Amino acid sequence: MASHLPYNRNGFKFFTNAGGLGKADIKDILEHAANIYEKFTDGSLKKSEQAANAAVRKVDYMAVYTSALVAAVRKAAGKIEKPLEGFHMIVDAGNGAGGFFAGKVLQPLVAVTTSSQFLEPDGMFPNHIPNPEDKAAMKAITQVVQQNKADLGIIFDMDVDRW
Repeated sequence: MASHLPYNRNGFKFFTNAGGLGKADIKDILEHAANIYEKFTDGSLKKSEQAANAAVRKVDYMAVYTSALVAAVRKAAGKIEKPLEGFHMIVDAGNGAGGFFAGKVLQPLVAVTTSSQFLEPDGMFPNHIPNPEDKAAMKAITQVVQQNKADLGIIFDMDVDRW
C-alpha cells in the first residue's frame, strides 16, 4: 500500500529480499500473469501447460511474520517469555495495515492492549490519516494514552514501515 498518498491513490509496493521492484519488474510480473491462460480464437480461456504443471503452496505469511517479531523481542529481552507483562501499550493503526500488531505481536508478549484504536483496515481512513507525522493522528494517540494512563502509545503509518 502506498502510505504517502491519499486514500484514492492507494496501491501496492512489491519487495523481494533484494529490495523494491521497479517498473520493469512489475511489467514482467504482469506478462507472466497474462500467460497463465491461453486465449483461443473462440474467446475461451484454458490454463497454459506451464501454469497447469505449477505447484501452488499456501503460506500464512502474517503468522510467519508476527511469530518472527515476537521471537525477536523475546530474544532481545534475554529470552524472557513474557517481556511486556504488565505494560499497557496502546496501538493506533489509523485504519491502515498495522492493526494486527496489538493482537498478534504485543498480546503474545503479554502486553495489555486495551483501548487500542482504529485497528480494522479501511482505505477511507475514517478516523484520521495513518501517518505519525500528521498532527491529528498524533493528537488521537496522545489523548488515548493520557486518558488511559498507558505506558506507551504506538502509531503506525498506512503500510507499517514508519511508527
